[in-house]
Amino acid sequence: MNLMILSGVFEKYVAKLDALQGNLKIGLQDWFDYWTNPSADQENFVLLTKRCNSIVTTNGNVSIHVVADTLAFIKEHMPGAEILTEDNCTADMQNILLDYALKGMALDTALLKVLNVSIFSGVDIMEKWKNIPESHKQFVELWLNMHPEDSYTNHCFRNARNIGEIPDAIMLEIFNVRQDKPEWVDEYHQLMSVMATEPDERFFDELDKTPVYETRLDFVIWIVSISIHLQ
Repeated sequence: MNLMILSGVFEKYVAKLDALQGNLKIGLQDWFDYWTNPSADQENFVLLTKRCNSIVTTNGNVSIHVVADTLAFIKEHMPGAEILTEDNCTADMQNILLDYALKGMALDTALLKVLNVSIFSGVDIMEKWKNIPESHKQFVELWLNMHPEDSYTNHCFRNARNIGEIPDAIMLEIFNVRQDKPEWVDEYHQLMSVMATEPDERFFDELDKTPVYETRLDFVIWIVSISIHLQ
């Protein structure tokens, strides 16, 4: 017999737990009631109980596996989720990923589902940034941490202090990296265009500090084209 013990934190997910393989029992009373008239062919069980702390994992003819929290469940049931921690996967993110973990979906696939894209593209993501729920935006950072790339988008996510500063980072970081990463300029232009971002005073302050006249001129020409596009 195989028995999975879920702690009380899973009570709020009861409606979703039917997706698990195994006869689900809620609480010890439900568990004991079942054994008054058990099914002979039933071998897999899931027991949700607040008393899981007094139960230990065992292996043998009767295998008992205790799952104490949502993150542990996700890491066990979602391929690729071993890298998840409390730091890179908040409680809100765990609540969202649980649905996909119950289906046995791989983490990469789940992230693309959450972001509603078939292939990850920084430009495509930022085009709809304003419409992405706040609870979903951290999944973009998680994806980039899992799949680091040599891109301006990735650079901005790594240098912004928080998710809320991403648009500002995209607007301003180009002045710090343009000289070393001239190949990022085209991506920068694409990002600013799809985000419909109008340069503000901070942008022009940075522009005034740019020593090369031709570089400043390039920015001015680009700003004019953006202004026309936004009209």
